[in-house]
Parts: sequence; structure tokens; C-alpha cells
Amino acid sequence: MSENERLKILQKEMGYKSQEEFATILGIKQGSLSGIYRKAKGVGVSNPIKRKLSELGVNLGWLATGEGSMFTRDIVVTSGVGAISGAGNHSIVNNIGLDGRHNIIGPDGKVKIIPAPPQNTAEIIADNEALRRENAEKDRRILELKDTIADQKDTIAAQKETIDRLFKMLDSK
Repeated sequence: MSENERLKILQKEMGYKSQEEFATILGIKQGSLSGIYRKAKGVGVSNPIKRKLSELGVNLGWLATGEGSMFTRDIVVTSGVGAISGAGNHSIVNNIGLDGRHNIIGPDGKVKIIPAPPQNTAEIIADNEALRRENAEKDRRILELKDTIADQKDTIAAQKETIDRLFKMLDSK
């Protein structure tokens, strides 16, 4: 089996459903990835692709020979947000990838991909503004409901007074 074929296996194991998606992560065009898969004349897994795969936690020895573990397990996480759930040891193989996702190797050796929080300032500001608007609308609705409750209490008090007067009138007769 060639490096080209093992790269195709990596795409599947890492959970990338399309060549386009995987190519984007590797920093190449989909057509280039297709050429690698088809073993087009003179097309192989280039050094820049290998560097990216190494950053993603791929064991380059496995890529070259097919021997050993597909993924490295000694990745150091320097930053990031998120939680990993499930039993066993997990390794983060790409803290936050180009696609804004976390790639996690589970104890079963399978790579799981989880969404990462928004990374650019514009997205964060837009998310905060949307939350502010949502909260303002909820606050407005709460005030509306409080007013309705106060009106209902006033109505009930007035009805109680009317009932009390009616009973007094009945008692006095």
C-alpha cells in the first residue's frame, strides 16, 4: 500500500466526508487531493502536506510504511476551550484546526471531531449582539408579564371587595 492510499484511509479515519473538506484542512485544492488518490503520474504526498498531517497528530512513520500507530499520542495542548467526554484516554491532535474544529483521538483510536467556539472577533461580536437582543426581548416580556400579574392582582382585590360588600349586604338583611 502506498502513502497515497494511506492518505485516503486517514481522510476516512479522521471523519472528513469529502475530499474538498479534507483538502482544505491540508491546505491544498480538491483536485490536487484527487490526483494524489488516483496516483497521477509524479503526484505524491508532498512535504507541506506531511507537515500539516504531523500537526494533526498523524504518525508520519505510519504514513510512509504502514507500520506502527496511525496517530501519535504525545500531543501537548497549549490553549483552547472545550470538554472531552467519555471513558478512557483522549488526545487532542489538533487544538483548533483551520476549519475551526477540534480533532480528538478517543480511547478506541478513532478520531472524533467536535465543533470549536467561534474564533474571529466579528463572529464573537455578532454572537454577543444576538444574545443581547435576545436577552432584551426576554426582559421586555418579563416586564410585560409582571404588569399583567399586577393588573390581575388588582382585579382580584377589587372582586374580593365587591364580594365582601355583597356578603355584608346579605348579612344586614
